[in-house]
Amino acid sequence: MEYAKNIERLASDKKTEIFYNSCDEHALIVLKNLVKNAERYIKIICGNLCSDVSNDEEYLRIVDNFLSKNNTTIDILFDNYDNQCFECLPIFGILKKYPRQVKVRSLISGHINYEESPVHLTVSDDRAFRLETEIDKKMAWGNFNDEPKARVFSDAFDRFFTDKYSTLIPLAG
Repeated sequence: MEYAKNIERLASDKKTEIFYNSCDEHALIVLKNLVKNAERYIKIICGNLCSDVSNDEEYLRIVDNFLSKNNTTIDILFDNYDNQCFECLPIFGILKKYPRQVKVRSLISGHINYEESPVHLTVSDDRAFRLETEIDKKMAWGNFNDEPKARVFSDAFDRFFTDKYSTLIPLAG
């Protein structure tokens, strides 16, 4: 598939080029490449990870491989937490294997907005990001090497990833 090859090239070469996606298949391709090419951290704002995209077998292997490295972290901020769903998922099984490296929180209320619309976000290493601006349609854009924007998104994530705006979700399951 041409889209997959293009995204892999952009990610591995750390190209400063905007990409777009508009379906689950493309979202999965982008997310796999964000995680595969991350070196230190991944920060995620999402609904609840109760989707085929978040629980794809290859994606799970990539996440597990990332977390198995030294000095890597994943922070997840839910805007629609569903503990009955989340704790039964394969992704939960992977994340709970790494309690020192994975932190999960849930927004106390509402969504995080960008230009007045709720968004989902994945950002890594102060460099790469995918911003989903139309959540239901999986409409997103991003870049694998835009440090200024990635830092802004990372800082915004950090502001909401606090006791003031979110609550901790233990992974002890």
